[in-house]
This record gives sequence, C-alpha cells and structure tokens, in this order.
Amino acid sequence: MQTAHTILAGEAIAQALRGQPALGEIESCALLRRGFNEVYELRSSTGRYVARLAALRARGPSNVAWELAFLAHLESCGASVAGGVAGPIRLALPEGQRDLAVFRHVEGSWPESEEDYALTGEELGRIHAAGASLDGPPSRYTIDLEHLVTHPLQWLGESPTMDAALVDDFHALAQEVRKRIGDARGLEHVTCHGDCHGGNNYIAAQRATFFDFDDAGPGWLAYDLAVLLWGQVPRRADPALEAEAAGKFKQFLAGYRRVRPVADADLAAVPAMMVARHIWLLGEYASRRHHWGTQAIPTVWLRKQVPLMRSWLELRL
Repeated sequence: MQTAHTILAGEAIAQALRGQPALGEIESCALLRRGFNEVYELRSSTGRYVARLAALRARGPSNVAWELAFLAHLESCGASVAGGVAGPIRLALPEGQRDLAVFRHVEGSWPESEEDYALTGEELGRIHAAGASLDGPPSRYTIDLEHLVTHPLQWLGESPTMDAALVDDFHALAQEVRKRIGDARGLEHVTCHGDCHGGNNYIAAQRATFFDFDDAGPGWLAYDLAVLLWGQVPRRADPALEAEAAGKFKQFLAGYRRVRPVADADLAAVPAMMVARHIWLLGEYASRRHHWGTQAIPTVWLRKQVPLMRSWLELRL
C-alpha cells in the first residue's frame, strides 16, 4: 500500500533527536500542529524547543540546510530570530526522505496593536539589512515569478476542483500580474523571510522575534511587504483598504523605515505581489491534495478567488 503522508508521534521525533548534544536529555515531545509541516514542542534538560518535520513539497527538496545557515547568520548580526539548534536530520519515511530540524523556542504573543506591527516592520528591516551580507551556498529556491506564479498555477490547474472556465480566469489574472511585476523598474531584491503575514513572529519586551523561515530565500522586498498586508486584508472583493488593515500596514512600514528605506517603486508593486502571494498559496494547497484532500480547495470557493485578487490590484497605498 502507498502512503501519502506520515504523521509521526511525538515519541518518534524524540527518538530521532536523542543524542543531539545541544538538546541534552529529552524529557517530552508533543505534536503542536499540522500544516505545511508538522511542528512539535520539545522539552529537554537544556530547555524548550520547537521541532519541525518538513513535508515533501511539489517545489522540490527541502531547503532547511540553507535556512539554518541563514538563521545562524542573522543571529550573528543581532537580528531577533528563533535560531536553529539541531539538524537537518533526514528521516526515511514511507513517502520519502523528510528533514527534521530543531529551533529555539520563542516567548511572546502575535502582533495585535499598531505598535506591535511597527515592531514587526522594524525587525523585518533588520533581517533584510543582515541578509545583505549573507555569504555561503545559495538557496535552492528564489522567490521569483516562476516560484510564485508559474509552478503554483500548474499545480492548481491539475486539481479536479478546477474547471475550464476557472483555468482561463486564473491564467488571465496571472498574465496581468506577470506583466505588472515584469514592467516594474528598480524593484529592490533582499533575502526574504517569505512568510511575514503577522503569524510568524512574536512580540515580547518591545521587540519582535521571527520564526518559521521555511519559505525564505532571495526575492523582492515588495513581496515581503505585500505578505504582511495580504495577511491583514479581509477576504472579500473590495478595492478600498479597511481602516484597521491600513493602520497596521502604515505602522509596519513606519517601523521598517526606521531601519531601511522603502522606495516608491517597491510600495507600488505591493498589490501585484499580494496577488502573486495568493496564487502561490492556492497552488501549495492544490499540491497537497494527496493528503489534505481535494476539498481543501472546493470549486465554489475557488470561484471567489479571482474577483478577490482583482480587487487587490486596484488597491491604492
């Protein structure tokens, strides 16, 4: 029988990690959540950690070795991130080889207030500033139009919940996004966090700490900025930015600009990057239908996504 995806018990993760010098004696390990990967809470004689077992992804092999090197560089530069502690450790599972890594546990809470979002922007600025001096083996993945639009659109088109009309609508929208981003001049490139939507950093003691760099890589500054706004806007077709989302994004930008500038061209590219982000996410969902199920992206829901994304293209920031 073929296995689509294995969910390991906490004890199996603990067993795989026993003997790692930084962890000492492992006391407990429990599954925290399932998502793109499985995440576990690990307690040992040396402290509290988070273990992440990377899922097999349509994009290709895990990028965790580069991720750990990037985190080590960021820590050395003084950026506040959940650094790596152990890994990558390759586990042979029925569906294939999967990488396990352990990260420092972070205390705090998700950003809520506008000031929290300013602190989030400020720390993202420090991450981008530190990333400029990153040296070493390259990332497996670059956050470009192939990564964000071309490949995800292919995975989406393979989903049985997509019909011919939806395929045409998505391709027309994707072509418009490619043109807008391709026509933009002078967009800045940075080493992106790749998933800065407000749920991958905590706030404590007046500082943000970032974690979950699974989707990090070289890419556009405008993309990292766009993901934050994408995470705040309501999921309904409306070309006007609501006051709450606008206030948070304004403070996020203000915090970022305490550390690094943001050019007008980068800010103008944010709406198109929001659409690219959403296409990427839909494609990632579609690529997981073998273990999430086809109804993770039902047809009736997919029909609402194109008008939603078209409304984002009309946003004025």
